[in-house]
This record gives sequence, C-alpha cells and structure tokens, in this order.
Amino acid sequence: MSKRTVIVAIVVGCILLAVANVSLWATHSLFNPERFGALVAEGLQSDQATQAIATGVVDHLLADHPAGRAVAGSLAEELLATLLQHPLLTTVVEKVAAGANLVLTTDLQDIVPMDLQKIVPYVVGVIYAIDPDLAEQISAELTSSPLAILSPNELPNLRRASRVLPWFWPLAGLGAVGLFVAAIRWGPNRAKSMVYVGTGIAIIGGLMLLFVPAIRSASTGAITTSMGRIVVGEVVDTLLRGYAIQDVLLIIAGIVLVIEGRRRLADSEVISEDQGETTQ
Repeated sequence: MSKRTVIVAIVVGCILLAVANVSLWATHSLFNPERFGALVAEGLQSDQATQAIATGVVDHLLADHPAGRAVAGSLAEELLATLLQHPLLTTVVEKVAAGANLVLTTDLQDIVPMDLQKIVPYVVGVIYAIDPDLAEQISAELTSSPLAILSPNELPNLRRASRVLPWFWPLAGLGAVGLFVAAIRWGPNRAKSMVYVGTGIAIIGGLMLLFVPAIRSASTGAITTSMGRIVVGEVVDTLLRGYAIQDVLLIIAGIVLVIEGRRRLADSEVISEDQGETTQ
C-alpha cells in the first residue's frame, strides 16, 4: 500500500468514523425510548427548565387575572418549580418525554403536553389562600386542553433518521476500523501510519465537539416561546452530553495512537542506529 493510498484510506476512515459516531449517539440517546425518556426527564427537571415551566403554567392560568398574578404569581411559581423536581410529578415528566419521543420519531401529529390536571391544584391552592373567589373563578374557566410546551413544527423531524441511522453506526464503524487497520498493517511504515490514523481520529473528535454549540442553537432556533427555548435548551444539553463524551473519547483514542506511533518511530530509529554501528 503506497503512502497516497494510506492517506486516502485514513481520510475515508475518518469520514466513516464521524458517521458512526453520530449514528451511535442518535441510536442510543434519541431513538431508544427508555434512554430518551430518562434524559428528557433529567433536562425537564433541571433548575432552569422547572422555573420556566412553572412561570409558563402560572402565566397560563392567570393570563386574564393580572391582579391575581401580581399577588400570588411569585409564590405559585416557587412552589411549582419545587414540585416539578419532586418524584411526585415524575409521571407528568415521563408523559412529556413520551410525547416528545413520539413526535420526534413517528408520524403522530400531536402536542407535547404538560398535564395541567396534576399541576393546577397546587397553583389554585396558593391562589385560594390569598383570594378564594379568584381561585374558584380560575377553576371554573379551565378547560380540558393541555398546556402546550411545544407544537410539532417546533420539534425537529427525525422520523426518517430514526429508521436509517441505527443501521449506520455498526457498518460505518466496522468500515472505519477496517480502513485504519489496513493503513497501519499494509502501509509503508506502520509507525507513521499509526501516527496519521491517531491524528485523524483526534481531529475528527475535536471538530465534532466544536459542533455542540451549533447543534444546541439549531435545536432552539425555531422555537417561538421563551419557555420552549429554555426547556428545549436544557433537554438538548442533557441529550448532547453523551455525544460530547464520545467526541472526547475519540480525541483521547487518537492521542494514544499518536503517542504509541511516535514511540515506535523512536524505537525504530534507535534500532537503525544500533544496526549501523554494528555494521561499521
């Protein structure tokens, strides 16, 4: 295998590695309902997300009652933010996660609901302690329609990707490993080929890590509400954590290969010098 062929094999291998990296993360974190639900729940129960949801719920209930919002709003928000992080409302969070997963990966055209029936009593209870008449009026006005954190057109459409990507990572991963092994084993200089492979892997990991802020920005760019942007931002950060870890592991693996390749280069140079001295 010539040096040029080695470089081509490494470049193609790095491209396949990038595809495998993304598809592995997506398969494990996005298209696995249990994992996705756990990550979404973690993101939704973060401090910033729960505060945003609490504010949204209180605003929804007291939209037509500014005086009540001014008097009871802050206390109701604080109580809700605390409750949203409590296991008592875990089922609500799981329902939101399940709804989001269906919207992301199926043809279901529905909203991502926050079941007000489980949350409203706490808000109404706070308002009742301050103004019983207002609390009764709000309870009478509430309809069965849930509070929509997001609408379907504000979520990315991943239905096709959910069917295709799970097949990509094993095939692309095996292809990348095969090309890297071939470049090292049949290249003109195994140690140098190892350095080249390691450098390529580390560069790919670093470049993909740089995309994390861009992915977060793209995920929240189409969302029109402040609550939606905050909540989705927190969830995306949680989902991208595994992706970032994979990128860091690629960087580490690449650096290890570079170090090992340089060590072998140094050893081969020492052996060459020893052989030269022996010949003389």
